[in-house]
Amino acid sequence: MLNPIKLVVWNIRGASRKDSLRYLNKICKTNKIRLLVLLEPLSDSPQLEVVRRFLGFDRALGALNNKVWVLWFNEMSLSFREMADQLLHMNIAFSSGCSVQFSAVYARCSRVGRRELWSAMESLAGEVQGPWLLAGDFNVISCREERVGGAPANETNMVEFNESIGNCGLAEVPFDGAEFTWTNGRMWQRLDRALMNREWADGYDLSHVSHLARGRSDHAPLLICCQNGNPSKRSFKFLNIWRHHTGFRDVVQKSWEKPAEGEGMTRFYNKLRAVKGGLQVWNVQVFGNIFSKVKEAEAIMKQREEEFDNGRGSVSRAALEEAKAVYARSLAVECEYWRQKAGIKWLQVGDANSAYFHSRYRQRRNVNFVARIKDPAGPWLEDIQDIRRSAVEFVSSLFTSEQHGWQSPDIPFTMPKLSAADNDMLSAVPGMAELQEVVHGLDADSAPGPDGFGAGFYQACWDIIKADLLEAVQAFFQGMRLPRSFTSTSILLLPKLAGAMRWKDFRPISLCNTCSKIISKMVANRLGRVLPALVSPWQTGFVPGRG
Repeated sequence: MLNPIKLVVWNIRGASRKDSLRYLNKICKTNKIRLLVLLEPLSDSPQLEVVRRFLGFDRALGALNNKVWVLWFNEMSLSFREMADQLLHMNIAFSSGCSVQFSAVYARCSRVGRRELWSAMESLAGEVQGPWLLAGDFNVISCREERVGGAPANETNMVEFNESIGNCGLAEVPFDGAEFTWTNGRMWQRLDRALMNREWADGYDLSHVSHLARGRSDHAPLLICCQNGNPSKRSFKFLNIWRHHTGFRDVVQKSWEKPAEGEGMTRFYNKLRAVKGGLQVWNVQVFGNIFSKVKEAEAIMKQREEEFDNGRGSVSRAALEEAKAVYARSLAVECEYWRQKAGIKWLQVGDANSAYFHSRYRQRRNVNFVARIKDPAGPWLEDIQDIRRSAVEFVSSLFTSEQHGWQSPDIPFTMPKLSAADNDMLSAVPGMAELQEVVHGLDADSAPGPDGFGAGFYQACWDIIKADLLEAVQAFFQGMRLPRSFTSTSILLLPKLAGAMRWKDFRPISLCNTCSKIISKMVANRLGRVLPALVSPWQTGFVPGRG
């Protein structure tokens, strides 16, 4: 396991000035910074020792013609390599024995000059093994939205930067704080950022950047916090790739046929719990680890290729073709796994690009993870327990109703009324045909609710569960109260803007159990038939075909 690390990278002219040192000291002491990188300090080399002593670091180094200062503690051992006069590459070895790669970037202002940096980055990407992080002033934006004011952004600059990021296999480290990191008072741009490779994202799965206040500099300091996620018990989630395994339906059938207590909706929920337990055991004992199977299949395929190249016999050819088929199936399973985890619906099943899916999944996970939040009371919260408590308080306040007096309004016209036939249609107990239409009309890849069963399970096991599902849905229309197993909902907070800092910057999204979705969809379909008679003909909303 990698050592957690906190570092600051800041483009600060006049780093040895008293006001700059006081601000740096506050940042380092408050956040327990172990590695500090200062870009463009515009101070003589002797001043570096003054800064080191004032801030309390054990070691310091000036590099790239004194354009980059690095300060660190003895708990880390650093080795350096200068590249293209714009990149200082470091190998950071911890006392625990693990090591990571870090590159401090101070890019030139000209496009031609930056091309040397892009070339150096791509060269490093081919050499680096293990976790790699780059951070600093890249002196270029990646998209038009990262600039406000001034002349229009140069497309070539952005294209070359993004191509280099892609060629290096890097991804953005998510950030919070101000959207822009540099300003001259007339133009605002995001010139400073942190990038990571796949190994860094896997090893430090909770990496994030905070854009701190600029102070006297025109650049914002980058506070980079990198740590591993706290291991916790993962909730059950049905994987759509299970549906294609030959033993899947047998497991569901046996689990479903076990005696279950209750009736209607309660009985259906208890059967789902039995299936959940059966699938969890089957996944470990039979389905197995997806990634281990891919590696094993690839190794066997390589072995069969060597045997065929040496023997070229009919037996070795048959073994080679079988090994290729097994590897292709294993790879398809892995791709489908990452496709579901990444929440990508516009690619069809079988499109083999697991690296892309994995990258999208990491980005999605990092964006959804809240590493720090500004509490309504004022202070920043970074402890996971404090963040959870604050999130619960925020969501609870949104869904807490207040008592208000209410009087029926005196409406000067007659409201439209439903006919007896329409009322009968709305309240009618549904049959199997209506239920089947609703179930198979749901998105199989939609996110599940707390029970973990998405619509893909209901569709794949329709013939097994349909009778019990119909009984449960009919119980609702017959007046049975919905149990908590049906109504429980997960609330997901999605950021409404980049760099979300407060809970009000997040949008709550409800993830309901599929059982509840089925009933809601059935009611919505029925209401859709009578809405044209209830909604004014001048109202274009709510009625399909109007407007």
